[in-house]
Amino acid sequence: MKAAIEKFLSKPWRQSVAGAFVLLVVVFVVYWPSLFGGFLLDDDNLIWGNNIIRQSDGLLSIWKSLDVLDYWPVSNSSLWLEWRLWQEHTTGYHLTNDLLHVAACALLWLILRRLSIPGAFLAALLFAVHPVNVESIAWIAQRKDALAIVFFLLSVLCFVEAELRGVATPFQPPPAMPAKKKKKQPAEPTPPLWRRCWRGSRRAVARLKLAYYPPGTLRWCLLSLLTFILAVLSKGSATILPLVLALVVLWRRRPTKADAVRLLPFFAVAAVLAQVNIWFQNHGGPPIRRVDWDYRLLQAGAVTWFYLSKAVLPFDLMFVYPMWNIDPEKLRWWIPAVAAGLFTVALLVWAWRKPRFGRPVAFAWLFFLAALFPMMGFADISYMQFSLVADHYQHIALLAVVTLAAAGAWVWHDRARGSLRAVPVVVSLGVVLLFSFLSFQQNRLYKDEDTLYHATIAKYRGAIAKNPACRVLHNELGRKHTRRAIELAREGRSSEAIGELSEAKEWFQRAIALKADYAMAYNNLASALGYLGRRDEAIRCYHKALELGSGYRDARLNLGNTLMGLGRLPEAYALYAAMLARNPRDLEARVRCSQLMLQDGLPDKAIALLKEIRTNGSDSALSENQIGYSLFNANRIPDAIDFFQHAISLDPDLAAAHFNLATSYRKQERNEEAAKEFKEAIRCDSANIAARREVAELQMLAGRGAEGLATAQKAADIARSKGDEKTAAEIELWIKSCQPAK
Repeated sequence: MKAAIEKFLSKPWRQSVAGAFVLLVVVFVVYWPSLFGGFLLDDDNLIWGNNIIRQSDGLLSIWKSLDVLDYWPVSNSSLWLEWRLWQEHTTGYHLTNDLLHVAACALLWLILRRLSIPGAFLAALLFAVHPVNVESIAWIAQRKDALAIVFFLLSVLCFVEAELRGVATPFQPPPAMPAKKKKKQPAEPTPPLWRRCWRGSRRAVARLKLAYYPPGTLRWCLLSLLTFILAVLSKGSATILPLVLALVVLWRRRPTKADAVRLLPFFAVAAVLAQVNIWFQNHGGPPIRRVDWDYRLLQAGAVTWFYLSKAVLPFDLMFVYPMWNIDPEKLRWWIPAVAAGLFTVALLVWAWRKPRFGRPVAFAWLFFLAALFPMMGFADISYMQFSLVADHYQHIALLAVVTLAAAGAWVWHDRARGSLRAVPVVVSLGVVLLFSFLSFQQNRLYKDEDTLYHATIAKYRGAIAKNPACRVLHNELGRKHTRRAIELAREGRSSEAIGELSEAKEWFQRAIALKADYAMAYNNLASALGYLGRRDEAIRCYHKALELGSGYRDARLNLGNTLMGLGRLPEAYALYAAMLARNPRDLEARVRCSQLMLQDGLPDKAIALLKEIRTNGSDSALSENQIGYSLFNANRIPDAIDFFQHAISLDPDLAAAHFNLATSYRKQERNEEAAKEFKEAIRCDSANIAARREVAELQMLAGRGAEGLATAQKAADIARSKGDEKTAAEIELWIKSCQPAK
């Protein structure tokens, strides 16, 4: 058996295939419990509740919109594409994350092999099963992590390939050839200036390429730069890649001027895109945090040791860690920062004096620090309002830890003698199995919201609560019960919906009890109270949310909607106008203002306000359809038709726009055009019962009775299959009334 395996693995490509297969199997076994998990925290804002992701024309908006929290268009584009494939079926998203994780592990293995670092496959295996990675892979919203690390490692691989193909040498002009006597030729006319500039620029580029890019390396450097850009556009933490590439050069040899030239484009891209990420994190609202630099320095020191401890001993992991109360006045908070600085200096001295052993450790430590730098707190991240650390923040930094551990185990095995050579093998296998078990258990928590949230804030399987004061999860549980209540109300189960809303109210109140100035919880509590019919209390909660966060858009919009529903139109208009003054591109505020103008008998002003949306580039199919619906209700049918048609031109598969356009045509007695649009609505949404009923009525009016009755019966069957017996009974009663008496 051993001989057969050795014979099969005798060729390198077979080793690669076998290793990749092992990584694939291991990842899918370990991540199996979360493969069928549901949506979690932030998944609603990022995927199923994100209009840009749901719109068929949203791909362009992903790349050009300024109204997003983070500018990571590559990650969002992947989710936009997958929404076309999976919709709200989460298994497809989890499957993609798992495959990306396998690709990252395989790329790590390949890079370490190319750099001749021992223990390459063990490092890839440890990375594949490490429990800290579960949050980055099992949580759909962390697609940015899974995608960014793949492009990150691809960029490193391309740069290593360029590095291995030749070291750049200073430019040396070719030796001058002896001049040959030539016959005197008539003088040629001087070429135009643009031609001389073109020739000069081509010669300069050729000299630059020859000086800094040895033959066969330029294309690899360009590929590395391209994949680096894709990595940063997947997640901003990949901006540390130029530091990693500099470490790759230092690992192999003494750096030269040519290395600085080759790395310069990477540092330039990193600087620009880092500023873009910081701008998107901080624009359009108050500062995320107001802390001094001594606080940030102490946070960096504590964060470093925290992540290292979780990388080495991945126990007691949490979805949301408790918030640290860093106090610069207390000595214990200075110890981690001072220790990190002293440890770094000691490692560098050790690497200088004992390079054989100190150099690998020093390089791994520097890689670890560089990868953690964006998460150390020197630049603010919105998540730091709730916790200063998270497992997914060290996804890239973990590469250094597993690589050093695997290389150490391999060297230990090589230096051992006799029976002791089995000890590192047994230890390595034991660590892999232990990490696999811990990851499997951690994945089980990610099967749904209730399991994960309660495992964090409440007792879970006899264990004590990990973070009972986590206000964000109390708020999220309240939102979950609110969504469930809305679903029950739509199904006509009002008593159960009221019970869910009462439960939601309690969770929101607990979140407020944990943090009295929690504006988001006040806003959500107000929404729950509004659904319960307690509008006066809801208005007070909305005002409290606005008092705590003057720029809180959702609270202002919800308060305006509530006031509009109570008939307090001037107050509602003032709120919407303030929203428009703050952000002229705010679509919902513009639509609400136009609706109030229509009610006040100012249709021309309302339409002019609405058409400004097209000129400032914030229009979308959903917004155009919503505007058209408002005009339809105001009996401005021709204007409504214009907006519905524009919505269909933006998204030909938007069933609601086809239905509304058909309804407008029918009001104008353009029945043939109405029937065509109703059928288009059915094409876009085969379960559209209302469209089928309208088509049936039009077919009856056109004298095609049998066809109309068949269409109506199909609508009744669909309603019954969805559990809507009331609608099915109404349609069947209509069918009976249309049938001739026997």
